[in-house]
Formats: sequence, structure tokens, C-alpha cells
Amino acid sequence: METLIAFAVFVAVATALPLNVFEDENGQDFVLVPVHRQRREVTWGANQGGYALGQKGTVFSNDNHRVDGSYGASKTWGSHGLKPDSFGGQVDYTHKPTGSTGFVGVNRTPGWGNDVNAGVKYNIAQGKNWGADVTGQEVTWGANQGGYALGQKGTVFSNDNHRVDGSYGASKAWGSHGVKPDSFGGQVDYTHKPSGSTGFVGVNRTPGWGNDVSAGAKYNIAQGKNWGADVTGQYGRHFGGPGGTGKPQGGVFLNVGGKF
Repeated sequence: METLIAFAVFVAVATALPLNVFEDENGQDFVLVPVHRQRREVTWGANQGGYALGQKGTVFSNDNHRVDGSYGASKTWGSHGLKPDSFGGQVDYTHKPTGSTGFVGVNRTPGWGNDVNAGVKYNIAQGKNWGADVTGQEVTWGANQGGYALGQKGTVFSNDNHRVDGSYGASKAWGSHGVKPDSFGGQVDYTHKPSGSTGFVGVNRTPGWGNDVSAGAKYNIAQGKNWGADVTGQYGRHFGGPGGTGKPQGGVFLNVGGKF
């Protein structure tokens, strides 16, 4: 079965490649396969929580199709040893003639579990100053030693300057009885496209425990060709439950990152 799958992938890639055939002086036909050295971009970043290192680049590209890949790992400042605390990767596909895209990604946190996500965007129509597309709602799921989770996210609104995304999900512990989830909630994310600045607000409810409200914003201070600096602000507070309403938690942080 593995051999059949590998052969099918080989045939699919070979069919997509722009092949040129030429004949030598003896009448033998040869196939010229264009080989391109695609640029690999190394990325890094650090903030109050820890640091991350990754790499991304183009795996394959021709006039109609493009496949990009990325992978990376992160580690908190106080974590011991050389092994990363979290690592994963993603494959992105672009259909160049239409601009439609798709992706699939996996992230693993040892001792916590795996998160898998995927999504697609299909462009219906595109004008000089307007466009319309259908964005596939990305279904996410994950499982670890504590339980399992299921969610969905997608783009609510998008134009040249603004984008609003929404997500919601629920989780349940392995030993929990009944059908109702143990915890559920949602989040709305905003992006100002010209500056890349972002913001979000989210609410999570755990029946019998209370509600958790969180919000945050990121403002880009400066952006260079291979580096960037921004300020982030975060806020969180617990409401209700046996312990009552808690004190607000928050802070403002400076982040610097780059690529080379």
C-alpha cells in the first residue's frame, strides 16, 4: 500500500512539472526537468515567555501551483534541557491562477498532546478593486492525557484594510460523564492589514467554575526587511464560581523578532 501511495505522489508531482523533451543526434529522447533552488527563510523570536526558532520556504512552484512548508520549535525561558517544549509544521498550497489556498498543520507539545488544523479559501470572483471568496471553516481538534477538544474557526469579514476572524470550541475530560462539554468558549480576532497590528477578545465558560475573559492587542512599532518590533498588551480576569471574581491580570510587553 505504501509503495502504491508513493508511486501516486511521484506521478502527480511529475505531471505538474513543466517538462521539456529534446532529441539527441542518435534519436534518443531525453526529458529536461527544471531544478530550482528555493530560498529557505529562517525565523526567530523572543518575548517575556520564551523564544522560538523556525524555517519556512517554497517546496515546489510552477506557473499554476505552489507548495510552501514551514516548521519550528519553541521553548520557555525557565525550561531545562535541550528538547523544545513545543514543535510542529505546516504545508500551504496556492493555486496561482485563482489565488485559492489551502493548508494543513500539526503541532506537538510533549506531555500535553497534538493539535491538528486545516483550512481552505476559494476565490469566487476578483475585480480590480473588489473580491469575493468562500473561506472554509477550519475544524480543529486535539487530545492529551487530560481529555479532548473540538473547535472551529474562520474569517467573518475581510477587505483591503481590515479582517475579523472568529473561533469557538469545547473540551471534555476523559473521565467526564454525559454529553455536555466541561468547558466551552469563543474568541474574536481583528487585524489591521496595512500595519499588521492585531487585537482580540475572548470568553471561556466552565459550568460550576465560572467565566474567564481575556483581551489583548499588538501594535507594530517598527518593521524592517528582516526584523520587527512591537508592543503587546494583555488582560485577563475570572468571574463567578466558588472563588468569586478574581483580580484582573495583565501587562504590557516589548517583543523583537527577525529572519535571516
